Amino acid sequence: MAVVNNRVVRRTVITGISDGENVEITGGLEEGDIIVRDGGLGLPDRTRVRPQ
Repeated sequence: MAVVNNRVVRRTVITGISDGENVEITGGLEEGDIIVRDGGLGLPDRTRVRPQ
């Protein structure tokens, strides 16, 4: 999930290598994108958020 104009937007990403804890994202996000990392699974698409 990414944050666009203070709203949550679901993004499909392409993953690369993983070590079981970290996952490389090779596509679907751009440098500087704000992402929802923790607790975002329960957020409906287009929910208003305040990035920190």
